[in-house]
Amino acid sequence: MRSNRIAALFAGLTLLSAAPVFAAAEHPPLPADGFYTTPDLKTAADLARADHAAKKRVLFVVDIDDTILTMPQDLGSEAWLSERMAAIKAKTPEGQTPDYEPIFYEQALWYQVTNMQPTQADGPAVIAGLQDLGIPVYALTARDPNLRGQTERALSKAGYDLSKAPDCAKPLCARRGRLRDGEIRAAGAALKVSLADTAYREVTVQDGVMMVAGQDKGTMLRLLMGSLGKYDAVYFLDDSRRNIDNVARVAKSSKTPIYVYHYTGVLPKVEALHKDKARLSAADAVSDATRTVMCLQVQSDLCDYTHTGAEASK
Repeated sequence: MRSNRIAALFAGLTLLSAAPVFAAAEHPPLPADGFYTTPDLKTAADLARADHAAKKRVLFVVDIDDTILTMPQDLGSEAWLSERMAAIKAKTPEGQTPDYEPIFYEQALWYQVTNMQPTQADGPAVIAGLQDLGIPVYALTARDPNLRGQTERALSKAGYDLSKAPDCAKPLCARRGRLRDGEIRAAGAALKVSLADTAYREVTVQDGVMMVAGQDKGTMLRLLMGSLGKYDAVYFLDDSRRNIDNVARVAKSSKTPIYVYHYTGVLPKVEALHKDKARLSAADAVSDATRTVMCLQVQSDLCDYTHTGAEASK
């Protein structure tokens, strides 16, 4: 009997020694500012795949504009929009809050009529490759929830299908549809996430896309993470330094490792447009001419302001 137990013990040790050993992804040293920089989506995706192969539960989260999708023309691009916002802010009297609503409304028009393109040719394949492994991929975008239709159309047209992502559940997504200040605060309390004193704007989370209307992505990512389940590693990519800084801030105190990547794949194109005032003026001229013709036939708030005057003169 004793010899049988010894034989069984040796057999078990043999099986253990023969079992495959999976190595988690080896990340480079984290820079002092708390995030990595890459011009290629594959940089983070390959590390996520390695973590997945090591039996880690991985969540992959990406921004949309200038991270996985980009405008093929100057008009409606992120650089053009930021220049318009800067012009509005410059003309706003000191002490008043800039009214960006008109330019956001116009931007929605360009989103609607433009077939956006992947930031890199293999972008859809990179995302699909993660999904094929069972790694959930979410988009976390600063776009307003009112743009969900245009956003999902643009993603699909470019070859992305994020609807494969798991559904968001409690504590944030207590119901389907728009999540207001009350739901956001309840989720923050349940997840012990610090929230701002001011009221939160509505967000929506469905079909793999979280739309947060320009709100702090660090906070929003933590709420999303806590409402999707348990993960061993989270990857986050965004082209905006502000968003990167906000996520890097929460990553420092997160029990789950969050690997933050500043995506710079389209940065040369963006910087070139910011420096080219002639191109920016040309884009404004096309916008004004288009709206002039349109407003001869339709009634719209877009007809109540001009780029060359007071943008918020509704």
